[in-house]
Amino acid sequence: MDLYAEDLTDYIYQENDVDKKRALLLEVEAEIKKLMDEQEKGNLDLRHIGAIQIGKIQDLIGTRSLILNRMFQATSQEIKRFESVNELLNSLTKKMYHRMANLYRTLIDSPKDKSFDDDYVVSGTLKYVHNDEDSILILPEDGYYGSDFAYMIELIYHLLEDYNGGLPEIEECSCNYLSQNTSDMTDEQLHCVDVWDDGVTWAEGHLRRPELEHIIVCHAIHDICTHKPYSIPDLLRLNDFWVEAHLVCQHIIDQNGKRYNSD
Repeated sequence: MDLYAEDLTDYIYQENDVDKKRALLLEVEAEIKKLMDEQEKGNLDLRHIGAIQIGKIQDLIGTRSLILNRMFQATSQEIKRFESVNELLNSLTKKMYHRMANLYRTLIDSPKDKSFDDDYVVSGTLKYVHNDEDSILILPEDGYYGSDFAYMIELIYHLLEDYNGGLPEIEECSCNYLSQNTSDMTDEQLHCVDVWDDGVTWAEGHLRRPELEHIIVCHAIHDICTHKPYSIPDLLRLNDFWVEAHLVCQHIIDQNGKRYNSD
């Protein structure tokens, strides 16, 4: 089958035979590995892959995601795991905002270095990272899908790192420093709250299916499965989430010694 045919998407949507979809999935993944010059997982390096090959790999990764989403069984165990991941990511998002708020309070109460401090950036990030084989779960349903999840999830991670503007974040937040703010203000008053997860589900696209209707899908899962090329089965296997809060003190000056916001 022509993996780059314009009607391939129609075929994937219309084909109900799981074996045929699995066979196509294996064909797609084999072509991806071929384009990756048969590099071994755990040591993937995109620096020596040409731009045309990268474009083809990205297209095939999208096709792979579509096939897996169409294959998603939504068994009781998979639904439980989806619920667990959704709860985890929702909780991590809120922790990110709250830690950022506390870091902001620390900044408010700390002495300022007028010889250096021109501005401040307080921010937080939540992302999936691939460190080693433990970053990807092995699940009982792996045999049904047939995907080389370890290889493909690692590859997607590197593609996002190297070809997405260096922005693999699932969630990110920031707040502006205002000198009139005080450390006794609430997270809401400091504008350090998760406004995306307001009780309305973020289920869109392949996330909109009957088995998931009882779940208020968090924004982080929406980002993973809608804005990034991870399928729902990929999501359930992601196992290494990093949350960070950052404070950056900025010194901004030109050649004439004029500093940021100076008269």
